[in-house]
Amino acid sequence: MVYNAGGAFPASPGRPRICASRLKVAEAKKGVKPLISTQKDHLYRLLLDLVNIPSVSPSKEGENCIARFIFDSLREIPYFKENPSDVRLIPMEGDRYERHIVFALVRSKRETADTVLLTGHMDVVGTDACGSLKDAAFDPEEYTRKISALELPPEVKKDLASGDWLFGRG
Repeated sequence: MVYNAGGAFPASPGRPRICASRLKVAEAKKGVKPLISTQKDHLYRLLLDLVNIPSVSPSKEGENCIARFIFDSLREIPYFKENPSDVRLIPMEGDRYERHIVFALVRSKRETADTVLLTGHMDVVGTDACGSLKDAAFDPEEYTRKISALELPPEVKKDLASGDWLFGRG
């Protein structure tokens, strides 16, 4: 689960602003239901891999990279191996950046009129707000280590000290 503080913490001379996306590590590792250790590790690694992709908007390369990664990851799920036409990478018609969207459909085993639709976006804002740490912003583990040396608001220090949070952009 990703938490967004709604902006960046203010900068002061010699100190970069802290990118606002924070991830509650314990919740990310928990998942929706109890998972065995390898599944927890897989979800955590998947999260790091997703955040590691600099999908800064607008950009053809970054946004298509994250779309392709999500598409390829979904195709590894057994349901989509059995139903490959139910996951698609679709070009955005008329888009000057030639970006793509990811579409995935999981059909019910029984006939039903009920439908759940999930939407989201894959792009992020740039890392200039991260100042001297902008090169680490897409590596949550490194970024979290680096910001721990900065002067931070008390609630951020508390989150860092708990070891339950990752910080970064993505």
